Amino acid sequence: MGSGSRGQGDEAELARWRRTVARLPLTLRPSVNQQLDEWEMLFPFEQGTLRRFLCGVESLSTAEFNALMAPLRRIEDEMGVERWNFSETANTMENSAHLARSSEYAEWRSAVKQIFATVESQPCAAIPEPRRGRVIVTIYPASLPMDALTAWTPWKATGRLLPVRGDAHQLCDLLQAHSGIGALAAGQTGGDPGDAWWIDAGTWPDGAGPSDTQRLTSGLSYERLNPFRQEFLAALNTVPRDTHIASETLVALKRRSWSHSWPDSLGDERLRNFVVDLYLSGNGALIFPNSFAQWAASEALRRARPQILVARFGLRNRPKPFTSIAIFENQSRVSTLPDVPDPANSAVDAAILGWYVWLSTLRYVEYKQALCMCISEHLNAVWVVAPPGSDLAGNRDSVSPEELYRAIAHKLDT
Repeated sequence: MGSGSRGQGDEAELARWRRTVARLPLTLRPSVNQQLDEWEMLFPFEQGTLRRFLCGVESLSTAEFNALMAPLRRIEDEMGVERWNFSETANTMENSAHLARSSEYAEWRSAVKQIFATVESQPCAAIPEPRRGRVIVTIYPASLPMDALTAWTPWKATGRLLPVRGDAHQLCDLLQAHSGIGALAAGQTGGDPGDAWWIDAGTWPDGAGPSDTQRLTSGLSYERLNPFRQEFLAALNTVPRDTHIASETLVALKRRSWSHSWPDSLGDERLRNFVVDLYLSGNGALIFPNSFAQWAASEALRRARPQILVARFGLRNRPKPFTSIAIFENQSRVSTLPDVPDPANSAVDAAILGWYVWLSTLRYVEYKQALCMCISEHLNAVWVVAPPGSDLAGNRDSVSPEELYRAIAHKLDT
């Protein structure tokens, strides 16, 4: 079953999977059912993961299946799950609240972990060996007044610092050029959704237009999303504090079309669904551009496992007095005070969050041999974490933007 419209064979497979899910303990069903409902909104990596899980479950004999699920069924009985208003079709706030309040929650988590470990150990559920080179690039633009202590302290345990000969911003230009990351990834993958990401805390470099972003399979700009973000923020701030009603409201927000405020240049409905999920996660991506860049990058790594990802940070404004960022107030609307850029603290934010992007890669086997670069245009330097054998792993005193770009192209081609 692939993305796009389903054929009769796909529908038969989906129906079989539904029957498989119905055999699972009640508390395992919401997440899997929700993913099946949203199949066409999943990235190819997510589709493959779900398919392998269901294949692993189906490969168990009846005796093996019953023995594996028995501990969780017992815990559910002790929890009294059958008396809860527990959704089987989607992960909801109410579901999470019921589970978290239970005195058996820790035991429940352990049983669920054991089920997934056993299912994933089945031959048909094995994760395929990564076959392509991966590249992660984080960029601190020249507008962020980095100093060496701020920029590189988190990276000291790994990699090395290289001065850039020439202008470090040229790498950004090269990555956005006609032979840039979209074309590089497409040359290896055919342009599969989610294989090449450019996530920007500001706008596209040098005012790039829609024709430039179409070379990316997934490109997101905080500024270009502004009309969509403002409408979404206003709707989110109407959510009531009652858990049951709030959960229903959040589901309604997720299912809303949003097409009239979504930028035409970004296209892809799957990408819009990704951003809605991002905004609903309540992590600051709605109001802080650098939080948006970091969290979008981390979620893209988790959900899509891209071959190449570029995360470019930027400036944010100072929070205004007598306003609240804790409840995601739109500060441009609740205060008449002018916006004041905060470059010094933006640089601190970016340095921490750029490092977090790299830390996210450590969770996934696909990135064990990835080439990672963190570029400070202000310092005209790059921190490189290069795997053995990389052109950048050897002894050198400096590097040019063209050499960095060639190293990226070579890694993607291996």
